[in-house]
Amino acid sequence: MKIEKKIKDKKQLLEFLEKKGVLITANRRMARSALASYGKSQVTKGRSAWETPEILTFGAWIEKCALFSLYPEDAPGSHPVQGDNKAGGAVKSTPCRAILLSPLQERMIWEDIIERSTRGSGLLALSSAAAAASTAWALAHEWKVVLKRGPLWESGDPAAFLNWAGQFDLLCAKNNWIDHARLPMILTEAFKSGRMQAPGAICLFGFDEFTPAQTGLFEILAGCGAKLFIHEPTAHNTRAYRTGFIDAATELFSAAKWARAIVESDPNLRVGVIIFDLSARSNEVLRVFEEVCHPDSALLCSGHQDLAFNISYGQSLSDYPLVRAALLILALSADRFSITDWSELLRSPFIAQANTEIHSRAKMDAYLREHGENFITIRRFLKIFDKGQDNKWPAGFKNCLKRFSALVTGLPKRQLPSGWAETFNQMTKAFAWPGDRTSDSREFQQTVATQDALLQLAGLDRVAPSGWTRKKALSAFEKHVSSTIFQPEQKNAPIQITGFLEAAGQDFDRVRITGLHHECWPAPARPNPFLPIGLQREKNLPHSSPAREVSYAKKITERLLVSAPEIIVSYPISDGENELFASPLIAGLPEVDRKTPYDYGEFIMPAASLATDPLATPEIVPKSAMETIRDAKGPEVAKGQKISGGTGMIKAQAACPFKAFSHYRLSAKRLELPVSGLSPAERGILVHAALEYVWGLLKNQKTLLSMKEEEIEEIVGRGVASAMGDMAKNRPDLFSGRFGKIETLRLKGLISECLELEKNRSPFTVIQREERIDAEISGLRLTTIVDRIDRLVDGRLVIIDYKTGKAGVNSWTEERMEEPQLPLYSTIMKEPLAGVFFLQVKKGDCEYKGVASDDHVIPGAIVIGGEKDKIFTSYDCLDELVLEWKKRLYILADEILSGHAPVAPVDPNKVCKYCDLKPLCRIEVFR
Repeated sequence: MKIEKKIKDKKQLLEFLEKKGVLITANRRMARSALASYGKSQVTKGRSAWETPEILTFGAWIEKCALFSLYPEDAPGSHPVQGDNKAGGAVKSTPCRAILLSPLQERMIWEDIIERSTRGSGLLALSSAAAAASTAWALAHEWKVVLKRGPLWESGDPAAFLNWAGQFDLLCAKNNWIDHARLPMILTEAFKSGRMQAPGAICLFGFDEFTPAQTGLFEILAGCGAKLFIHEPTAHNTRAYRTGFIDAATELFSAAKWARAIVESDPNLRVGVIIFDLSARSNEVLRVFEEVCHPDSALLCSGHQDLAFNISYGQSLSDYPLVRAALLILALSADRFSITDWSELLRSPFIAQANTEIHSRAKMDAYLREHGENFITIRRFLKIFDKGQDNKWPAGFKNCLKRFSALVTGLPKRQLPSGWAETFNQMTKAFAWPGDRTSDSREFQQTVATQDALLQLAGLDRVAPSGWTRKKALSAFEKHVSSTIFQPEQKNAPIQITGFLEAAGQDFDRVRITGLHHECWPAPARPNPFLPIGLQREKNLPHSSPAREVSYAKKITERLLVSAPEIIVSYPISDGENELFASPLIAGLPEVDRKTPYDYGEFIMPAASLATDPLATPEIVPKSAMETIRDAKGPEVAKGQKISGGTGMIKAQAACPFKAFSHYRLSAKRLELPVSGLSPAERGILVHAALEYVWGLLKNQKTLLSMKEEEIEEIVGRGVASAMGDMAKNRPDLFSGRFGKIETLRLKGLISECLELEKNRSPFTVIQREERIDAEISGLRLTTIVDRIDRLVDGRLVIIDYKTGKAGVNSWTEERMEEPQLPLYSTIMKEPLAGVFFLQVKKGDCEYKGVASDDHVIPGAIVIGGEKDKIFTSYDCLDELVLEWKKRLYILADEILSGHAPVAPVDPNKVCKYCDLKPLCRIEVFR
């Protein structure tokens, strides 16, 4: 390829653009950067308006030329033929009726071909196969691989692809379609034949290599009179170092804090952070850099129109909350909607009246999580509004849902994609998406991108003439949005975060390169599965062989290591399981020698020059004396004040005072999330309700022993039906069908097993079932519910608490009891006690666990002072144990009354494991 001249500095590049040269870049980031630099130079010259230079990516440029070639009368900014040209004399352009397919149209054609084929009909990941086949088709045309039957194409995936490619080619020829892979070849012929006139000068910017198709096109352009220039970035006299970090997360945090420190020390510096696996970690990178550069971004009231950094790789369009809200609305048309999706839609700020109904929608979200089922239909959801009192539910959301329901009721079974695009648009309008709040720049761009995706869907009429079902249209739209990488435009930022390829042609003052460990760089070979490997290596296709990857990696590494005067290259030394080492391509760089490990958590560091310590960052905030205040006490409970929570509050205070204060004084608790079927708590509720009903009929053990098996079975069945009927009022769909039958059998067996255990006790009468009791401990007023109280023949009481999980009494001798409910019940009884017990209600493992005053209470139970007593050996009788319990409970009650609330879990490994307060107490930060 004949190159007229190399352009090495920015001044020459700007002069080239002022002379109406065409700048073709390797990616969008370079095009945006070059356009911004040109605009800045024009402003510097005092100009208020100027003609926009032609700066395009290679893909955008060939598509623009193709549009002129296909529709010469309509294409703006084209290069019309005037008079003679060197390729073929006087030529007159003639409109062509060929159609240029969109990327989405191409993908749907590939999917349809593969789905109808013998090899593709059983594929689980049809979209992935279509994407790989489309990539193979593009590679074949870019690298001039001939798709022709031969020994290399006879079996396996290449044979299947060759068949699919033949069908794709026939379809395109039959319908006069043109795909993007063939554009360079078509334009080459157009310039060569003289149907199009070549631009006067072209500069190629940021290309690490050229494909044979690109080379052929540029050679033809040169032959048609175009002058070819290539931009060669300045090679700096670089000081480069390497260093390792404990893991990739630590490495990323270090890079973010280093970049912020450099910019704060001199805002005019241009900092580059080049991340090896940026495409796979884009969400993590965004989160870390927002946390470091904009710490207030986590606050609900904050927002950043202009970030201090710019990431070259965007996120999937579907990952943006605004777009996600639109997809959730469309998914409602499937009728059954998961509780998590309902919750997300309720909390979305991108639907009508989201701001004015924020509190009522939050309450409804909490209600659904606590009382709802895992899946709720629209009809069922609308019925929930009827349960609202005093207009506590969001009326605006209800109206949106009614409009949506009316819209989807009359939907056709099939229609063209354009019809579904209009339907989907109406669906989002039913919820007034994207809401009535003022959108910022990034949200506006996301809205436009979503509307453009709908237009792309409408354009599929050409490839789906028979129409689609709603399910297929929605699936196609969702896949398109998910596969679309979107990056909002924003002002130029001092910190530029790029991948390895995007960094080409960039010029920085400081550079940080991350992720270069030996297992990823050079990258392993990844030949395309649909092209013969031998042919790929023969043509030297990307990723075709280890040798090719090593050669390419060397070229990229050499370019990066001269991209700034000062460069730090880093790598993780572990991936959590395996030890990692520096890539061999950076092994020659000097290792940073630090006397202490680099602590990424310590941001304020003494100022130092890069020459003495490359990882040092300037001091950002002057050091000053800090006063530490330990605040572990809340307000005292007012005299006579009653706190809800019952024994749960005492239990929480014993486990961790902060937990009790947060849950029961601040009412801070996590939102529940329904599970498929029944949660453990709901199963416990069914057992309690069934046993309450059964003992309400039996009354005492004498009645139980006198009844026949079939009579007992009938009573148990009534108890189970009553319990399930009460729960079914809130969850009507749950117990219908097979699940209800299975749960009925389970409960009947469990209750029957418990009753068999009761037959072996000494005679008793049940005097209280699930009864509410008011109690007072050291001035702390509580209301609690005792599962059951039995009276023995001698008049003494036995307190029973049902447990559907494992029950234990070992903690009853500890200062802060893990299970204080039964000790609490025993201290408020006014009559003599014979024993306190957990009744463990588990299939095949029903038993009493507790302590009794003598052997006659419950056979086999622990008796204080008895042979089996290994726990309560310090006490002579049950009354003495109860008195000790009372003392310990008084201490806990006094703590609650005084507001004692330090973060002090008795056993962090046990108490904190499933605690929902970690974000509030931040114990993980200090452990």
